Amino acid sequence: MATWAEDVAELADRLSLERFALAGWSMGGPFALAVAARLPERVTRVGLASMSRIPPDEGHGAVELLPPPLREKLEEARTEPDVLVELWPEEEFWRGFEDPEKVFDLLPEVDQWVAADADARAVLVESMREGLRSGIQGMVREEVMLLRPWGFALSDIHTPVELWHGDADRVPLARPEFIVGRLLDGRLNVWSGEGHCALLRRWDEIVASLT
Repeated sequence: MATWAEDVAELADRLSLERFALAGWSMGGPFALAVAARLPERVTRVGLASMSRIPPDEGHGAVELLPPPLREKLEEARTEPDVLVELWPEEEFWRGFEDPEKVFDLLPEVDQWVAADADARAVLVESMREGLRSGIQGMVREEVMLLRPWGFALSDIHTPVELWHGDADRVPLARPEFIVGRLLDGRLNVWSGEGHCALLRRWDEIVASLT
């Protein structure tokens, strides 16, 4: 997964960005951390909102914080990743993700405001449709990739990292707390009463911190 940094470096070069900050939401968090680990001379700050995944190889307690459906796939992800990518989409775990409109039915009450907000809903539907344009395999492959070694340790990251997490998020607060506890320069901010989609109405706060 750490090789994602090479793609970001090429993009930054083409945009003539010598240095830049990064934000990652939910499963985007690991990718932002990978870039910070591999490009320390270019990344100024990292912001992580609603961080949902942690590195399974990051020491005591990491595996226990994985959701049970992912924990069950850990061994297969290490030994037969391509087979898992091929067969896993047939399981119930993935139902509801192929149609972006149905994803809103899966949101908990604290995040239902997104379904009622026309602008927020449109942004999410458009991004999910683009991400799933070639099918669900890419999403599955990404999940399998995050169950394998990430290619860097959290202690490799010297860039300041700021995390935000809602205390009503279905993703347990223990996961961002785990991340912060292993970073050299990390800080966690807890949003009261917010869920997993808080970034959509807290974006200005995140940008202000990163800039």
